[in-house]
Amino acid sequence: MPKSVVEEVYSIQEQWVGLKRSVTSPGLSFSEVSAMDIFDFFTVLRDLRRKEPQQ
Repeated sequence: MPKSVVEEVYSIQEQWVGLKRSVTSPGLSFSEVSAMDIFDFFTVLRDLRRKEPQQ
């Protein structure tokens, strides 16, 4: 049986919150990360990945 739209929205929201909680980075507090929308979040994440030393 397919999920209802409400169940899908809750599922996506839970995954989004979990993703934000799993990412920690120097210089960013949890309140700053939690206030970001998805576009800001992935922009910051991309920039942090670029700054990591290449192996």
